[in-house]
Amino acid sequence: MNNNKVLLEQFILDHSGDAARLLEQLDTKQLTQFLISLPDDLSVILIQEMEIYTSLKCLEELEIEKSVVIVESLPIIIASSFLRRMKKNKKELILEKMDQKISKTLSQMLYHIQNTAGALMDPQVSIVNESLNVKEVLEKVKRSKQQFLQYIYVVDQDGKLLGIVKLEELIVADPKEQITSMMSKEFPRLYAEVEAQRILNHQGWLEYNALPVIDRSGIFLGALNQTEIRKIEVDKVRKVPKHAVQAINSLGELYRIGLSGLLSSTIASNKETD
Repeated sequence: MNNNKVLLEQFILDHSGDAARLLEQLDTKQLTQFLISLPDDLSVILIQEMEIYTSLKCLEELEIEKSVVIVESLPIIIASSFLRRMKKNKKELILEKMDQKISKTLSQMLYHIQNTAGALMDPQVSIVNESLNVKEVLEKVKRSKQQFLQYIYVVDQDGKLLGIVKLEELIVADPKEQITSMMSKEFPRLYAEVEAQRILNHQGWLEYNALPVIDRSGIFLGALNQTEIRKIEVDKVRKVPKHAVQAINSLGELYRIGLSGLLSSTIASNKETD
């Protein structure tokens, strides 16, 4: 790896937002070539930082293998947002070639209307059956690779949501106690079709950090974490801020060589190794 590439990759790690603002000034072809030249983890960072439609164009132009790796590595809400806007043929190809579990989750989210609770929720949150006791639930929590967040969601055999138990309360409970005897039956919930603004203003956030999402028949669909709703997009036209230039100035050698020179060097180096 040449010194210019090392320097540029370190700049992306240290100043990802500033790097994204600068790279957005390139045309799509140049930017796509640059992303190809980067390690996958850095490409993922930039795709998240760049303006959404710039990132979308890049994902559509990249070879399918690179696009799949990037989309699989993105937070699930961001990944679904990109796929929702993507050309149908590219979207279907990505879903087909990616990890089946992730593909299934994204397909569930894409089924719901954009910026509704169903589209923003995490469908991979685990549930427990009403028949279990505390010991059995804790064992399931330890074994599960899925998320439990801060709450345990209790359902009946048909998948209908019956109650919620805080994880902290479960840990100190009597192991033989039935989960249904300690669950809260009165709790806030979101219907899948509830829109973003109503989600943001929901009174349930005053007491809970995550809210369950259900359909109209009461079937548990997933949960929406409070930190995730802050990611609801407000598309903006972003310009290169002054502190981006200051960040470059702080790296004297990077400033001396120039961003365009570094990009050209990095892309050329990548082509030589292909």
